[in-house]
Amino acid sequence: MKKVVIYGKNNCIFCKRAEDACTQLCLVDEEFTHVVLKLDQDYTKLEFKTIFPQATTVPQIIVDGVQIGGWTDFEPKVKNMIG
Repeated sequence: MKKVVIYGKNNCIFCKRAEDACTQLCLVDEEFTHVVLKLDQDYTKLEFKTIFPQATTVPQIIVDGVQIGGWTDFEPKVKNMIG
């Protein structure tokens, strides 16, 4: 896992957890990068539905170009890397 994109929104606990996990991963792996995109700042609801037609919640997380889902899908990957 080298690049993560998080589609989230403000005041979302699971979005915050994903962001915090990425911050930790940056400390573990200097090649790791992440981008956090926020609803109504970086993308619209229509854009979200176009990119993630089946998604009903945020965050939606893309790892190395592949959509993996939300925080509960991302958390085990993070724990494997951070320990």
